[in-house]
Parts: sequence; C-alpha cells; structure tokens
Amino acid sequence: MRPSEVLEKNRDAIRAIVARRRVSNPRVYGSVLHGLDGEDSDLDLIVDPSSDTSLFTLGGLQWEL
Repeated sequence: MRPSEVLEKNRDAIRAIVARRRVSNPRVYGSVLHGLDGEDSDLDLIVDPSSDTSLFTLGGLQWEL
C-alpha cells in the first residue's frame, strides 16, 4: 500500500496522536506531498514542537505513529 493511501485512511488517528504528544501542525513533505510515492516509499511528517517537546517526545511520536 502506498503511504498516501495509509495517510488518507488514518488522517484522524494521526491528528489525535500528534495532539496527545503535545506537538502541533503536522505536515507532509517528500514524495507523498508531490504524489510520487510508491509501495516502498515512507511517509515524511514534520510537526511544530511545543516549549516542552524533547527528543523523548519525538521518539514517542515516531513509535506511536
């Protein structure tokens, strides 16, 4: 399955995870953004950190996603 398809099916869950981890404004970049993703592509997300975001926060976000 292409990452863009996974994103469409899980958009609400991704937003909930981002909110729970106290970061904001999740955005997609890379091949998915440009519609060039394939079966072997990854999903590139960037978020805005809060004042208390740490590397543990980001690691937990990555693990949960």
